[in-house]
Amino acid sequence: VGSELSASSMSAIRIQRQDGPKPLPNYAIISVVGCMAQDGDNWTLTKASDPSRLRVAEKATPDELKAAGAKPLGTMTFPLQNLAMLGAFDAQAHKGHKMMAKGPLIRNSSGERVSVTELEMVGSSCEP
Repeated sequence: VGSELSASSMSAIRIQRQDGPKPLPNYAIISVVGCMAQDGDNWTLTKASDPSRLRVAEKATPDELKAAGAKPLGTMTFPLQNLAMLGAFDAQAHKGHKMMAKGPLIRNSSGERVSVTELEMVGSSCEP
């Protein structure tokens, strides 16, 4: 049973190639939701969702933040880089919060990470 196509349902639509989905390319602009955690001197999103590719890296709208807050957590972990580019952002104050990160997906031999251009709290806790 389908539902009516509307502007608000567009973010849930996935278009893929005829031969199936492919991994996101290096430097694709993504959005990912996960739990803010500290790993030594570094910060990560743990229990992170699969990344969603974005067409543009505009500031999140209130509707986008609401949808991110409702998004289920996943099993991935993404190290976050360039948090200093966020200015006065206080990572310690968000430890354990459900967060949405946006930015380029960086892939190399040590794994995947997000070069953060936006980091927003979408839930006060990662606990169900």
